[in-house]
Amino acid sequence: MAVRPFRIFLLILILVVAGVGTIYIFQSRRHHSSQVQNERFISTYAALSMAQEKYRLSPDSLSAAYDSIFAANRVDSAWLSDFAASLPNDIHQSLRFWNEIVRRLDSLRIAPQADSSKAN
Repeated sequence: MAVRPFRIFLLILILVVAGVGTIYIFQSRRHHSSQVQNERFISTYAALSMAQEKYRLSPDSLSAAYDSIFAANRVDSAWLSDFAASLPNDIHQSLRFWNEIVRRLDSLRIAPQADSSKAN
């Protein structure tokens, strides 16, 4: 008779560990998916900003560049707008996004200058 409570305890322990493991895996996948979406937004926004600077006097080239950027990042303008609209919900996260975008834009602007100075 003393063995039966041990089996019940063992069964409950196994179920609890399996449940916690399942929750952990689900949260991990959700976090990874969120990071991928965040990176996609930052990369797309930075690339669109650079294209705007590069093709500001050529609307047809700008439109083609936008289409290319959206295709390369597997997003569209509606997704980008929806994602950007969700950012104000968390001011700290919004600041992190915009700071990262500014950092990338700065590094993209410096890179062509360094390439042109090597060519001289």
